[in-house]
Amino acid sequence: MSEVIKEPEAACLVSSGITICTELNEYMQTVYPEYCDVDLLTSKENVTSQSEIVCRELHEIYLNKERYNLHWAFKRANESIIIRQEKISKKIESKIPNYEEIFANTSKRTKLRIRRTKNIFNFLSVLISFIDIVVSVGLILLVTFLSQEIESLIESLILNILFIGLIALAKVSLDRFVIIPQIDKWGWKQYLKSINLMKQITISLMSTGLVLEEAVKRNVDNETLVDLFLRGFERRKFTKRINKDYLNNILETYRPPQ
Repeated sequence: MSEVIKEPEAACLVSSGITICTELNEYMQTVYPEYCDVDLLTSKENVTSQSEIVCRELHEIYLNKERYNLHWAFKRANESIIIRQEKISKKIESKIPNYEEIFANTSKRTKLRIRRTKNIFNFLSVLISFIDIVVSVGLILLVTFLSQEIESLIESLILNILFIGLIALAKVSLDRFVIIPQIDKWGWKQYLKSINLMKQITISLMSTGLVLEEAVKRNVDNETLVDLFLRGFERRKFTKRINKDYLNNILETYRPPQ
């Protein structure tokens, strides 16, 4: 189902819990304390509001996952987050002198991490399909093997057909009621973890973008601009760990009142 959740009119007005606004403020205090200005964040509230809308929508998809196709959810997340990150990245690049040269000199590990994060949702969608295919083929091979063994042990044609039918029924039941639900459950867990990991990266990019924009207004020298860029680019000091407690708090933030 490709139903899109209606966007709230004032997504950044979430009054409690872990929001883009609160995490951006914490990140700024950690990585760019000299630029952690209330007025700076307030002036860019429309930017955080747009990101909060995206974040709310993706979490509401998870909270109503029984209504959605998992592969569609990954595609939606890719369209919502990765494309937005690319737009922010282009704005950052435009403010950095000799950006291409700086990026070329970054570590191979950093470049690999960037490539992986850009493809994370597509990779997970393909991985889940691959796991589903492998498990299905494994079950088919198992049924075939058992059928051959039964044929060699039981001479009665009727009993052969009966046992083979029972094995086939067991395979279908196992696939439908155990394997597919477990793969689906694991896939949705990866979806939730991934959108929050990418949210943290978006916060890092937003923070760097805000700081560079403010630094340009203050007419800082090119060396300082590069230093500010590298501080957020290389360190990526996320303010939150993507663990069970964090995910539970996130879900409580976006869970509608009962």
